Amino acid sequence: MLDLIAYITIGGKLPKSLVKKASMVKIKFDEDDATITNIVFNDSYLNLTKKAQENEVLKELQEDVEMDFANTSRKSRLNSLMLNASISFVTTKSEGKIPSAKFLKDLNVDIISTFDEPISYIEDKSKWDSLHDEGVWSSLDKELHELQEQYSYYIGNLANTIENMVISGIQPDIESLKSLYAPKNLFIKTINELFESTGKVIDTSDSKLSFRIVEDDLPISIYELSSGEKQMLYILWKVLLQNQKSYILFLDEPEISLHVDWQESLIEKVRLLNPNCQVIIATHAPSVLLDGWQPYVKNIDDLKIKVAKNG
Repeated sequence: MLDLIAYITIGGKLPKSLVKKASMVKIKFDEDDATITNIVFNDSYLNLTKKAQENEVLKELQEDVEMDFANTSRKSRLNSLMLNASISFVTTKSEGKIPSAKFLKDLNVDIISTFDEPISYIEDKSKWDSLHDEGVWSSLDKELHELQEQYSYYIGNLANTIENMVISGIQPDIESLKSLYAPKNLFIKTINELFESTGKVIDTSDSKLSFRIVEDDLPISIYELSSGEKQMLYILWKVLLQNQKSYILFLDEPEISLHVDWQESLIEKVRLLNPNCQVIIATHAPSVLLDGWQPYVKNIDDLKIKVAKNG
């Protein structure tokens, strides 16, 4: 269910595996007084044309289907076509019904799943073979590698901010520099505190994010961390790169491979790095919710019942 809600929120085309999960999904945004409605149509095109005569949304879906088939050789088979399609729209109090793309364009969303598996060679072999020497072997390694590149841009932007201030005739003082680098330093401090029990610290002398084993003063790459360490680093690194902007963060069973203490502090650490981040978690671990989050728990079955009643 979480992946279904997440896909609708980012405005992505629903994969076939998700289309079958619900005939209608409604997501309400209290602050904007807006509701995203996603309707799935699983029937023949012929029945769609009939139902579209009385349903404006299905009429739009019919037009979308006809547009997709307009310039293809399959157009002659349209009437016999079985559809498994979806359409989304947004209703707001101030503007009424608007295209979902218009509402979602300013919505920042991150989706994090820490399920790890070997890299798929079907689509990634040529790109990722060259990175095996660095230790990139799994899907989580791949995500960390991409975050490493984003982190380089993040650090570069910090330096550019200082340069632009100097060019503009503003000499940065110590307090302004501390403020500028505060989120990054907080991230490093948080990771170091979490990893202290495993004897690892972030190596601040390296231009890339890497670690040292304190006892032996040995370098260790992000790909050599344990599964739990990789997952916690991945989540908090992703949150740092949100730049403290308003975000919706979807976490799918983040407790996997995490020590119980890390599970309990996860939400606190996320909110510490980005207080403007709304966290939506699918979890089977009560420990994730122990630090005062129990009142915010919703049972997935209750959400399904509400959707059915509202539909």
